[in-house]
Amino acid sequence: MRVRFDNLIERAGVDKALQRIGLRQQLNIFIPRLVYFLVIFLIAKTATDALGLVAISNAIGAFFEYLPNIIAALLLLILGSTVGQFAGQMVTQSAASSGLDLPDRSASSSPV
Repeated sequence: MRVRFDNLIERAGVDKALQRIGLRQQLNIFIPRLVYFLVIFLIAKTATDALGLVAISNAIGAFFEYLPNIIAALLLLILGSTVGQFAGQMVTQSAASSGLDLPDRSASSSPV
């Protein structure tokens, strides 16, 4: 069974949410790189444990202990961005259907 990860992520809208928060790389490139560097850090921790470098081993261990917090923060950021976008679209559609004249949003998002 072949999983088409890119198609699944695109249909779910996760790729657009990640682009809104600043991730410009495609997930099929970003995730393998992330896993590669995590494995390198894991090997470094094992090597520092074997060599008796306690301070470095503790620092890398602290990073791995903090990693679930980083993942949770990223998931909350993506969820918040998606909910905010959805709420903005609902307000815009409700105002348009009630006949309110809304200013152009593109003027407010342009850089100064």
